[in-house]
Amino acid sequence: MNRKLPLPVRVRRVATALFTAAQLLDPSRLALTGGRQEWGSVALVAVYRARHAERLRRLVQQLHRDATVRLWCLDEPPAQLRDMTYGSGPGVRFTLLNALIDTIPRAQRRDCLLLSDDDYSFLVGSLPQLVSAGQVFGLDLWQPAHARSSSISYTFVRRRVGTVLRRTTFVEQGPVVALSARAQDVLLPLPEDLGMGWGAEVRWMDRVRDHRLRLGIVDALAIHHALSESYDKSAQLHQLQAVLDEAGIASLDDIQHVCSRLRFWESLPRIRASANSVVAP
Repeated sequence: MNRKLPLPVRVRRVATALFTAAQLLDPSRLALTGGRQEWGSVALVAVYRARHAERLRRLVQQLHRDATVRLWCLDEPPAQLRDMTYGSGPGVRFTLLNALIDTIPRAQRRDCLLLSDDDYSFLVGSLPQLVSAGQVFGLDLWQPAHARSSSISYTFVRRRVGTVLRRTTFVEQGPVVALSARAQDVLLPLPEDLGMGWGAEVRWMDRVRDHRLRLGIVDALAIHHALSESYDKSAQLHQLQAVLDEAGIASLDDIQHVCSRLRFWESLPRIRASANSVVAP
């Protein structure tokens, strides 16, 4: 016998379905599909757990075959990622990421370095489109927006429908962030005393301003970030608060500002120009 769901549950499910449809149908993604972008020298580093290996494998498969990939597995490396896994065993995220970055010659990450976790997937777009967005819009530090269904720490990173890009003063240090060559010069090595990375955005703030790095959230793309319970969030929150206190900042909200927005309709001339530049063989 089927029981009728309570009205609030039904309303929430309908709302979720509508928001998901809006994410998938949002035409802003078209701003990143026109024309051909040069791939350049791109590298990805990630720390992962074996239970998330299949999700990470699908992400890595999106990359161009010339991309450099370095992975660290916190437990036993699974067969599907063993060739790309350069180390295994327990460790702290930023320390392990720095070690992986050090194995990659500068020439192999000149155009973009991706710092990736293992607990997200693209609902709209892909890793190559994230890389291209930085090239198209001249960014130094950038991330995809989060879909409505995504687990987030800050509402600032939630996707804005009808928006291609927000130039911002804040980019979150995970679950995936891209760095240009300029950003790598300024922001690397990652601050290892922050462990999992909470508070890195505060540490980056002065360097970003002093070197005039260009930050952005690419709303034409959307990721779904799964809720991870693999480490103690309370300890990370205490760490974040300590970093904020050290910088004299009350909240991360105080450094989360939008400098400018590119709406979808404002990108239409560029999309049409890209389409017209494609010559049939």
